[in-house]
Amino acid sequence: MAAYGQVSEAWRAIRRAGSTRAATWDLAACAAGLGHSAGARSEVAGSRAAQPTMIDQVHEVVRLRRRMLECDCYPPGVAPISEYIGGTAAFPAGAGLCRAGYDDPLPTFPVGGVMFVAHNVDAERPFKERLETRQPHGGDVRRMPYWRGMYCLLEEARLDRAECFFTNAYVGLKRGGKPEGVLGLGRGDEFRRWCAGFLEEQVRVMRPRVVAVVGRPAWTFVAKMAAELSTWRQRKVPAVPVSAVLGGHRTVAVPLLHTSGQGRFMRHRGYGSMTEAIRGEAALLRRAGA
Repeated sequence: MAAYGQVSEAWRAIRRAGSTRAATWDLAACAAGLGHSAGARSEVAGSRAAQPTMIDQVHEVVRLRRRMLECDCYPPGVAPISEYIGGTAAFPAGAGLCRAGYDDPLPTFPVGGVMFVAHNVDAERPFKERLETRQPHGGDVRRMPYWRGMYCLLEEARLDRAECFFTNAYVGLKRGGKPEGVLGLGRGDEFRRWCAGFLEEQVRVMRPRVVAVVGRPAWTFVAKMAAELSTWRQRKVPAVPVSAVLGGHRTVAVPLLHTSGQGRFMRHRGYGSMTEAIRGEAALLRRAGA
């Protein structure tokens, strides 16, 4: 995996170029300089081919990745992401968009669609293994439990995958080999604030009609970002959609059970089976406007 120092230096070089020159710099070469995977380079090159002249017209995912490079307050338990996985994988480790092939160009960003927000994306060791073997989180091989459940949820809700952007509250990778559990932030208040601001920026870029927040840790994180979501801090979070302002954008926020374990969590909402849990969560998502 490329050193984070190389990423930072590449970003500083871009900043030095200024906005006028940035309108024409070679995005594919930049991706190579950032140590991105072949899939990431394909994404950037595809974005450039589609809209080659204005920096503001670069694909939204590419712009968000550049913004993420500005984060300089990672706590000891979190590692920056310096390479991106291809195929279907949640942002920021992947593009946050569903793609059939590992090296497929980025599809159209789903402005006005549905944003799914989980807590954190992966841990260092398993993520590095996936990069080396080119196995995306949502692919057919070693599919993450999050994606197994997510695909079932989307199908039951009759929600087109192309309308969705999948992201996380926190940027970076959990140190070590276990993605589950506490992220290891310690007293990382500055990092929390930075990630909250970055999530608000993602909302401003996407302007989603629905923000579906997945799992209790993500509920708690997002609840601090909008006064209307104060009930999400309670022990028992009401399973109802809520109109809320996030990042200056009025949307509908809805708390969903984590898709990696509807079976483990279904008792919290009185579901008697996995089938009932998926149907109930899909109905909640539809009620929110998805």
